[in-house]
Amino acid sequence: MYKKILAFLLTFSAIFTMNVPAFAMETERLDVLKANSGYQVMWTNTDIVTVSLNFSGNRASCTAEIYAKSGTNKISATLLLMQVTSNGTKTVKSWTKSVSGSSLYFDEAYYVTSGNTYILEVDASVYRNGTVEYVSLSDRDSC
Repeated sequence: MYKKILAFLLTFSAIFTMNVPAFAMETERLDVLKANSGYQVMWTNTDIVTVSLNFSGNRASCTAEIYAKSGTNKISATLLLMQVTSNGTKTVKSWTKSVSGSSLYFDEAYYVTSGNTYILEVDASVYRNGTVEYVSLSDRDSC
């Protein structure tokens, strides 16, 4: 009797698990996540990274901020303004900064050719407690 009940329960559970739909969410690249998207990157040395590209006419306003955790002794970063071309991207301007502290800020401007799409990317190295963490984020806009 015990074997019949066990066989019935296994058959019953197998029938109901065969038709369970599976759902998957489309993955997004971390460097193009939108603000308030619900995604959150967890870093070891870094608290916040922001990057913003805005245009006023053909003047590109390029800002980036990096805030690191307490105990950070150095942040080195490069801000790249890249034009999207039919062959990929080409860098039109870059800025580099290094600070001995826990925050770094870029506020730069550059005149570009209108009618194109541009990407602003910040790549940084954050040094804390003998370790280095590499962070990167980008923003994309058209002029």
